[in-house]
Amino acid sequence: MRANSKLAGALLGALMAWMTPVSAVPLVGNYLNPTWTDADKLNTYGDWGWNYWDDTDDDGHWDKTENFADAIVASWAKPRSAKDLSCWIASAANMLASAGLAGGQAQNIYWDMVYNMTMPYHAGGWQYGGWQHEALNWYLGNRPHEATFEVLYYGVYYGTNRDGTTAQAWPSAPFDEAADFLASAYEVGIVIHSSDIYHAVTFQGYDDQGNLQITDSDRDVSGKDLNTYAYDTSGVTQWFLKDYAPGGIAVDYFATLRRIPEPETVFLVLAALAALRATSLKRPCGKGGASTS
Repeated sequence: MRANSKLAGALLGALMAWMTPVSAVPLVGNYLNPTWTDADKLNTYGDWGWNYWDDTDDDGHWDKTENFADAIVASWAKPRSAKDLSCWIASAANMLASAGLAGGQAQNIYWDMVYNMTMPYHAGGWQYGGWQHEALNWYLGNRPHEATFEVLYYGVYYGTNRDGTTAQAWPSAPFDEAADFLASAYEVGIVIHSSDIYHAVTFQGYDDQGNLQITDSDRDVSGKDLNTYAYDTSGVTQWFLKDYAPGGIAVDYFATLRRIPEPETVFLVLAALAALRATSLKRPCGKGGASTS
């Protein structure tokens, strides 16, 4: 059922793109990702976002051979601590799992990337920040998968990113565009940014009452993995979460992951579009077949 919902979303997205002009509101009024997932940072002892490890080689960097936890362990010879900045990895893991990779197990994907993902600009582990598109591209380039995927990202940041890519231009209506992507079976990760917060979360749903749903590696509100916040389209970036943090917080980046349809799916979509177009050409303009002016 969940896979069918994804397929229906993909077909709907293709049809809407052909039939509907640019909209000032999301084309689907209410939507929740049917395959949403929530990968979390280590929080065994409830210390979300701060980790400790036994730095046996005394290099100040957590290595995957070194024990770590979200609390100091008395037996460690060289305990150290650092902020856990792996939110971008968790969000990418959610996106990959929701798209059907690794059996849909987001937490497993997260730990795989924490322990094994390195790039010229990322030394590996959970200590360093990054962007969802970087983790998505690493995983797709280093782990087996059958389908073909497209990764894009949009941001208010100008210039070339550290991975050599450049962001798509920030949309004039970013929430509406991201919501349309989500309802069209894309996976969407966002970054929220204020003077003291830089955090990656995963966009999972929205309604027509000004609320959206996210999954967040750093918090599970009241034990619920799917967290709801109020949003509006104010501020410099035109996308603002009003109650995530005191004073609210802006969204200034989002990444998308899209499964490229198989040839037979493309054929079905094209056939549906052709049938709709043929119907529209036969339909007279105006009421009763009279021309309009």
